[in-house]
Amino acid sequence: MTSTCAVRIRHASAADESGVRACVDAAYGPYVKRIGKPPAPMLDDYAALIKSEVVHVATSDGRLVGLVVMWPEEDHLYIDNIAVLPEAQGIGVGGALLGFADQEAQRIGLNEIRLYTHEKMTENIQYYPRKGFRETHRATDAGYQRVYPAHLAAGRRAHRLARHSVRDALGLALVLRSACGPDILGRVHHSSCGCMAHEDGLRVRRRLEDVDT
Repeated sequence: MTSTCAVRIRHASAADESGVRACVDAAYGPYVKRIGKPPAPMLDDYAALIKSEVVHVATSDGRLVGLVVMWPEEDHLYIDNIAVLPEAQGIGVGGALLGFADQEAQRIGLNEIRLYTHEKMTENIQYYPRKGFRETHRATDAGYQRVYPAHLAAGRRAHRLARHSVRDALGLALVLRSACGPDILGRVHHSSCGCMAHEDGLRVRRRLEDVDT
């Protein structure tokens, strides 16, 4: 498809869970054979993620056509998952979701957006630079060979970055770990490795690891 469509983006509700799951399965399903196992987003608990208010959905003519899972870290906005229905790809849905993430980063005072993709998802590796992302590093995490792109949010606010206390970050991370499993520790940790690691993030990670022991 090459035509554009009007896209509305909103917080996901409990009623969206089946549509979110269907979108994720449709978007990532074709990569199972290429990677050799389901991509990490196919294994997440979307009921818990939606309840945590970290899922936004894109709709067109009332139909769910895409989604983004994202949350603020200490010094960046982290996108854990962005998915678009195959039949809705190429019409601006992915760009609209990334643009929404950019606006959200600016709104909360964060200058950078970080995400990851699999090294065998070559379409994504080619796509993100066209949207202003640059690869910062690669790493193997939870058995996945990942590529980590980053992007400076438009406007680059001059005021101080929004700060989140370790206690608040721990509370959110515990909910996300419950939804996504222990793998979320690696996904968040590696998202912080492209630039400067932050003490509070490492402290939260240590606290979460203590919970697992």
